This record gives sequence, structure tokens and C-alpha cells, in this order.
Amino acid sequence: MMKTSNRIHWKALSIPKQGNRPSENEDAFLPVFDHHTYTDQTEFICALADGAAQTSFSSLWARLLVKEAIVQTYPNKNWPDLVSLAQQQWTNQLSKITLPGHSEEKVRQGAFSSLLWFGLKFPNRKTMAGTTWRALAVGDTCLIQIRKRNPVQIFPNLSSADFGNHPVLLSSNPLWNTAVLNANHQYLMEGTWIPGDGFLLMTDAISAWFIRETEKGNSPMLKLEENFLFPADRQASFTTWISALRESGKIKNDDTSIIWVGTDGKLTSKPS
Repeated sequence: MMKTSNRIHWKALSIPKQGNRPSENEDAFLPVFDHHTYTDQTEFICALADGAAQTSFSSLWARLLVKEAIVQTYPNKNWPDLVSLAQQQWTNQLSKITLPGHSEEKVRQGAFSSLLWFGLKFPNRKTMAGTTWRALAVGDTCLIQIRKRNPVQIFPNLSSADFGNHPVLLSSNPLWNTAVLNANHQYLMEGTWIPGDGFLLMTDAISAWFIRETEKGNSPMLKLEENFLFPADRQASFTTWISALRESGKIKNDDTSIIWVGTDGKLTSKPS
């Protein structure tokens, strides 16, 4: 019997702050590929992190968190282990770099980043049981479950007014993580999905815009379809759109990343 595969529709884009080079982008995500993807795995896993711009080497810290998070089958209550592993990699990599004295002090203080881990479990093909998702979210990088263009779940459960209020972040310095790691269960969420649902993973600037538009009674998914999901040149369209939002003051000038994970039947092509 020929083995069948599960399918998801993955799209991801990230652009740096206005005026910065792509190499200065402090967001990180994995895996890095595009469009329709087939997998024989029972769960599709991805991760997104947003390094805090005011700390040194935050882009490195974000990449290390994502790298360790992506290998986890499910972080559950033991997810602090992945932070420890990322801290070990942080120490190893920075030990190979010669830093001036003022930079060494900033590195000792620690870099900071949000982290969003997402796992989409596929159903058992005989019983159709198992259409669940799981997530770990520390900070204000958000997961939004979409059904028929409407959000049905936002995690963390933030309002637009909550953004910019010094979110809890993970640090490369263990001294700053005690409170969050001691309350590790508070940063976990599980839910269910049906065929046709989609999931957005977004860093704080675009998450705040999406939630604010939803609060106003608008449909931000229509803008995402027009400027992110469907354009022939998605990179150019996305960059132009985000630049216009920044210039109008609708989002802050920050590194901006969006990941779309769609299930069969949801927005695989532009609706007529």
C-alpha cells in the first residue's frame, strides 16, 4: 500500500526595520522553506523568535532559541530545558569572539528574546482523531488561529493595549529567567483544529496591528491575503505594505515577521 503524507501550506516572510539591512534583522524562524509541504511526521513543528533590539547579540540569541525549540517534540512543562541548551550554545559561540570591554559587559547582562513554538498534530487516518495543536509562547510574539478569515484563538491572550508594556522575555543570562521558568505551565496552550483552519505566527508589531484591526470590527485577514498570501511577488508586496503601515504610524518601525501554516482547504489559492 502506498504511504500517504500529510500536507500543510507554509508561507513565511520577514523584513528588518526601515533603514536596516536584512543582516540586521533580529527575528528568527525555522524551518525555512516555502509553499506546499508534505510530511510523513505526525506533527508539524515551527518556531519564531523576536530578539530585543536594545540588547547585544539579540539576533544570535533569537536564532539559538529557535534552533533548540524546533527539535522539541513538545516542550510541555520541561521546556525550560531548551532555554538551558540555548544558553550553553550562547556561551560557546561568544567564547570564540573577541569583544571590546563595553560589549563584554553588555553580553554579561544578557540578550533577550520572545519565543513562540507551535506544533500542529495531524489526525489518525483511520479514526480522524488527533486534530490538535500545541504552543509555547513567551513574550508578545503571537499565535492566531484563523477560521473563515476570523480569529478563533489568540495566544497569548493580548489586547492591542498590551503591546509595548515590557513583555516577559527569555534571557541568555539565567539570572533573569527565574520567574518565568518557575511558572512554566502558564506559557503553554493546547487547542483543536478542523480542516480549513490556518495559523498565523507574528512578531509584536504586526500582531498588535492585527489585533487592533480585529477590535475595530475590521477583517485584517483580507489585507494579509492581498499583501502576504497571494501576490505573485510576495516579498515586494509585503515590503511595500509594511513600509506603508510604518509610515502611517499604524505599526511601529520594528523587524516584522509573519508565518502562515494552513491546513487543506484553507486559502491555498486566491478566492474568486
